[in-house]
Amino acid sequence: AALSKKDGTRKMFTSRHENGVLVSMDFESFHLRLIADMIGYQFPTDMAVHEYLGRQYFDKDELTPEEYDEGKQISFTLLYGEGRDMEVPEFFTEVYKYVDMLMVLLNQNGYILSPYFKREIRKDRIEEPTPSKVFNYMVQLAETELNLAAINKIRPLFEGKKSCPVLYTYDSVLFDYDMTDGKELLTDTIQILSHDGKFPMRVDYGTNYNDLKRLQI
Repeated sequence: AALSKKDGTRKMFTSRHENGVLVSMDFESFHLRLIADMIGYQFPTDMAVHEYLGRQYFDKDELTPEEYDEGKQISFTLLYGEGRDMEVPEFFTEVYKYVDMLMVLLNQNGYILSPYFKREIRKDRIEEPTPSKVFNYMVQLAETELNLAAINKIRPLFEGKKSCPVLYTYDSVLFDYDMTDGKELLTDTIQILSHDGKFPMRVDYGTNYNDLKRLQI
């Protein structure tokens, strides 16, 4: 999972099938969309989140590549920085409310519930809890819960198939796909992993893990 994307190391990983390719399914702006789902905020699904927020930062309808990258940095600073700027898009105002609510619940009840599985997370199990630390913990936990639930749902799709998932990282799943299994296997998998389109995905494929190109489905 930690292999470099720049030195060609990934080229050694190829499909085991004669008619196979590697297919990578990546979530678009997964952290931000996941947090939005946790707080009940709706991002557009027909536009990249960083494009959507960047247009608000720079007050324009078209971003340059440099503005797009700068906007990404602004977003993560607003999410995980120590200070709070209240002159921000509505999304971040709602995030701040959620962070404060977590700490209130943790201090009042002695525990908070995990976002999707509703498991009890006790305060005495969090070393020196701070608002930022508790929020980060909940986001990481939400990633795991949401993705493992989806991966469990796709297991029946691959029963009796040559194709199979081979690598999971927090925002993507890699498949060793045999083309004889048919296109429907891919579309059904995307439907489940994206939670019926709530979390848009980008799909790339290639003969090895290094040389992947975008697949339009």
